[in-house]
Amino acid sequence: MRAHAGHIVGSILAAAGLLLGATAHAAPLPDAVTPAPAAAVRLDGPLGRRCRANADYLVHLYEKDGDAMVAAFAERGTRKADRGWDGEYAGKWLDAAALAAANLDRADLRLLADRMAERLRGAQAPDGYMGIEGPAGRGRAPWDVWNHWYAITGWLAHHAAAGDAASLDAAAGAGRWLVAAYGPIEGPASRFFRGGWGGGCNVDIAGALVRLGRQAEDPRFLDFARAALRHYPPVRAMREGGPPPLTHAYVLCAYLGGAVEAAVAAGDADELAWVERVWTDLREQHLYPTGSLGRGEKLHAPPPVEEPDGKLQETCATVEWLLLSHRLYRATGRARYMSAVERTAYSALAAAQSSDGQAWSYYTPLRYAKPRFAGPTRCCYFSGPRGIARLPMCAFATDADGLRVDLLERATARLDVAGRAVTVRVDSDYPAAGRVAVIIESVGATGATGAGGAGEAGAAGGATGATGAAEFTVKVRVPPGVEDVRLTVNGAAVEASVDAGADGTGADNVRATGAAGEGGAGAAGTEAVQPGGHAAVRRRWSAGDRIDLAFTMPVRAEPLGEGKMVLVRGPEVLAADARDNPDVALEDLTIPARVSVEPADPAPDGRRRYAANLLAGEQTRRILLTPYADAGNDGARFTAVFAAP
Repeated sequence: MRAHAGHIVGSILAAAGLLLGATAHAAPLPDAVTPAPAAAVRLDGPLGRRCRANADYLVHLYEKDGDAMVAAFAERGTRKADRGWDGEYAGKWLDAAALAAANLDRADLRLLADRMAERLRGAQAPDGYMGIEGPAGRGRAPWDVWNHWYAITGWLAHHAAAGDAASLDAAAGAGRWLVAAYGPIEGPASRFFRGGWGGGCNVDIAGALVRLGRQAEDPRFLDFARAALRHYPPVRAMREGGPPPLTHAYVLCAYLGGAVEAAVAAGDADELAWVERVWTDLREQHLYPTGSLGRGEKLHAPPPVEEPDGKLQETCATVEWLLLSHRLYRATGRARYMSAVERTAYSALAAAQSSDGQAWSYYTPLRYAKPRFAGPTRCCYFSGPRGIARLPMCAFATDADGLRVDLLERATARLDVAGRAVTVRVDSDYPAAGRVAVIIESVGATGATGAGGAGEAGAAGGATGATGAAEFTVKVRVPPGVEDVRLTVNGAAVEASVDAGADGTGADNVRATGAAGEGGAGAAGTEAVQPGGHAAVRRRWSAGDRIDLAFTMPVRAEPLGEGKMVLVRGPEVLAADARDNPDVALEDLTIPARVSVEPADPAPDGRRRYAANLLAGEQTRRILLTPYADAGNDGARFTAVFAAP
């Protein structure tokens, strides 16, 4: 009864906001792509193994540190927190746990997520306050808004996963406190911009407020978020054509993601355009080839190759870059953003997580060693699990034409496509091999309910009636940097040409590979299939139909700066590990003018390995390489950095 009443009150307040002069909005920009909800997807490849290990880690964190997470709120005013951002841990944990429980159908983790959401609601002040400050610090402490950001984020994820209206009510209460405490924002001198990192830590809440406004049907949250983004000086400078500021990479990516959320919700195409430009600048000027940003948490121009202290690629920045890239993919449908997600997932993010998923790196160096930590004392140990928990929602998507297959490892999904409940399976050894089969398992005779419309966690709908057939387009992403692309539909070849892609890293636009009629795979209307774009086939699909995509993944050298390079194969950066090369001085390795790489026997621990001819001093040596994500485990020395020829 309380939840129902809360929704009634929320509707009244929303209407009152409109009457009192809330900003009139243009029609929202429809997202080009709708990601598969977490509950609809099962990953069974390398990322899937990391997702399952991540769920175990989240259970461990709750059992070990759940009380401490809640104590930051429950004991506010009676003890001083160790750090001003100690309130972030519970919300980050809840966000990751709600998604992971939905994705893996883990009853134990779902129970813990329900318990955490309830405990946090019990720690909320009657006026909605959800920071960790005593009365004197509320609305003044530099991390107060930040802690609200993550409480709201966690509750929204729990509401989407569990359908618990009490969590939405609690998030809305925290949002109303925030708007009342800091609003209105009328210019760059607003005290809202007095938070950490030049106010950026406060502006980071913008995206969560937009999502809250959408779920709570209260436009005041969008209005507040847009005002913050309109007046925040660094955002204004970028909007007017300036480069991204050399600031905290994590904070910057978070408020850029908020700008995308606000642009879509407000129907502001110009706002979206400048964020795309800044994203491109970050990719070209600041991004490591592994898919992460920053040294010592900040951006540098150019990014340093290596530092003796190893403080590169903060895991929080890695996750926020992934989230920003995926949000831009949803908004635009441009494949380059999904290619960025893939590179980050398989290289920087996976490298930060230990092989068993039970520890994380705060920073992830490009060579020497990967220090691991397992405690709740730092932000990254809770950010990393959020990134892993979102990977299933990056694997599949739907759009106005039909179905997209974006991550190519072994997986299954059940989605609403063209009004039908479609089950699709990907059979693949990617990224070990360039062979991917996309198989339509079933097409429901009538539509699904819930699959794709229930938020991030969501619940996959079930098919009604007998298996049937339906016409729609299946778009399979072709990774950047691959060659010799071949595609068949039900065994019949479809012509495909390959070029370098529109921006040198892969095409943004979807390229048709031929319209295949029912029962056949005609090549009529064939256009270029570009690495980094999508191969698209439209036909009438029924159970058993399949697309087979094959390509080669040559190892290529990518510049790193300061006369250094990295070796990349598919989405994976490769590294030399001392366990595989015990008699080699790893720091002396040079990439020759012509490098050849071939598969080698797996390591005793199961790691994939490749043999490459590299220069050690002036001598050519057979060096064993392994994915950067797997290198340096067990404390072994490694390097992903090689001298240029």
